[in-house]
Formats: sequence, structure tokens, C-alpha cells
Amino acid sequence: MSKAIGIGAKNIRMLQEIFGKRVRIIAESSGNQDAERFVRDVVDPIQFKSLEEKEDGFVLTAGSQSKASLIGRNKRRLIELSQIMNDSFGKGLRIV
Repeated sequence: MSKAIGIGAKNIRMLQEIFGKRVRIIAESSGNQDAERFVRDVVDPIQFKSLEEKEDGFVLTAGSQSKASLIGRNKRRLIELSQIMNDSFGKGLRIV
């Protein structure tokens, strides 16, 4: 991992310059039991109350201000987060 990041995070800075976007490194989850920690790392600094696993997917419970931040304009953040959850855990995500 440290070789990928580079000395003084130079590889990360180089990727940020190439893509023109911010790059974040997040630890991969080892299963559904780590899903809440994984989501907290992805949405940081936004806080939420809880994440529950249901039959049809994950349900994220948040306050009204956090809910608006998690959904984003035109549901952009919600779509991105749902895609990340589907790719990582094979289940969708709903925000309540």
C-alpha cells in the first residue's frame, strides 16, 4: 500500500493532477460486517445515524441535514454511493 501511495503521497498528487479531481484512499471492507465503517469512510465528513442490512439491500438512517448532503443535487451522490455499495457488497442502498 505504501508503495502505491508513494513517498510523501507523490503518486496520489500525480493522479489528482492527471484526473483533475480529488483522490481518496479507503480501506477495502472484508465483508458485510464492515459495511458501516466502509460507508463512514466513503461519506466522511458527513455523519449518519446507522446502517442496517436488509434482505433487499442496505438502509442508511440519517438526519434531515445529513440526508440532503448524502443525496446531493439531482441525486448525484446517492447514485454514486449506491453504485459503490453494489460493486462492493452486491446490494443496493436506500437513505431514510
